[in-house]
Amino acid sequence: MMRRVAVLLFISSILFLSGCSNNKPPENSFVTNLPREETGSRNKPAVSDDAYANGLRAMVHKDYYKAIEFFEKVVPEDKNFQDACNQLKVAKKALAKDLIDKARANFVSGNIKAALANIEEAFSLDGNMHEAKELRQQIKAAYEASLRAEMKKKMAVYEGEGDVLMAVKDVRLQQASDNYVFVHVLVSVKNKGNKLVRLIPNNFTLSAPDGESAGIHYDTYDLPDYFGPVDLQRGESASGRLIFLINKSPVYTLEYNGFEDMAAKKVVP
Repeated sequence: MMRRVAVLLFISSILFLSGCSNNKPPENSFVTNLPREETGSRNKPAVSDDAYANGLRAMVHKDYYKAIEFFEKVVPEDKNFQDACNQLKVAKKALAKDLIDKARANFVSGNIKAALANIEEAFSLDGNMHEAKELRQQIKAAYEASLRAEMKKKMAVYEGEGDVLMAVKDVRLQQASDNYVFVHVLVSVKNKGNKLVRLIPNNFTLSAPDGESAGIHYDTYDLPDYFGPVDLQRGESASGRLIFLINKSPVYTLEYNGFEDMAAKKVVP
């Protein structure tokens, strides 16, 4: 009997020493069981403290990009978290103001693309800049106008996938109804191939971005300079006007689909 009691006492002592005892462990003893960070690593609060301090230094030097980068790294557990949030707002507003000034300068100098990038970044940082909304609209309008000017310039360049090259020399709109317009197109076609090319007006179509397309309107044949059937030898070209009735759109695509050749051009009224 005494031997059995001794064995039980020995087993109990082993269980206690191994941490498997049913006795309640001391408070906070679970901390010793957490995985330890590798030697030399930084804990999150320390990194957060550094980010906050670096953010303040960046604010002193008015380096708002860096300030925003640092303040966004401050964690909620940090005692400076609320102030970091406030400083972040200040940095974003200050950077937005600087970007507005750059946008205005680029706009005045004619660098419209850079001005648009500046002002869009500014509004992404601070969307409540009511005093800059008019400038934003002016820059957007100027950028759209510059794109249209580039497209108009490209219209006059001959392009095509085969022997037929096409260029658009002029575009005019005539109101037909509330939603439809007559599009008058002066088109020029050139044969760059080695064989004779037969061109007829019915091979031209005009399409809008929404997918609607139209063949030539019968009023085309009343024009004194309409594009009629023509045979072109190598290097020869022909020009004429076409009329299409189609819905209103800021841009169209004029296509020529022949038996063997095709060409397409963006058309900007």
